[in-house]
Amino acid sequence: MNRFFGDGRVAGLCLYDRRRFAKEALTAIGAVHPGPLLRFSVGGWGAHLRLSGELDASNAGSLPSILGLVTEVDSTVLLDASDLRFLDAAAAGTIVRFAASRPTRHTVVRCTRGVRQTLSLVGADTVPTLVLREQVSGV
Repeated sequence: MNRFFGDGRVAGLCLYDRRRFAKEALTAIGAVHPGPLLRFSVGGWGAHLRLSGELDASNAGSLPSILGLVTEVDSTVLLDASDLRFLDAAAAGTIVRFAASRPTRHTVVRCTRGVRQTLSLVGADTVPTLVLREQVSGV
């Protein structure tokens, strides 16, 4: 898509259900996507979203839709961002606003120190239901 629509007016989000594709097929599919990608999966206890790759102006527009998958969940949301290599301030603000929109339910973000610092810079510490957890190696 980037080659055809390089001006940023179009965003594409490719979704592949890991239950329907063999690991080898997903590896081959992933190899044709250029540049940094935002990948996510849904699963685990309660509501569990896992983000990996990079969240910046090129793909942050998809984040509200991804978070929308668990907005109405009446339990804790675990946002595992431990494989997120980069997060810009706009995307961090989206995560903080998501947590603030759920004032009676916790949002737990598992992340690296850099992602945690970005979230803190945009007000994560002011949202009582937003819990930031450092990534633990090997877990």
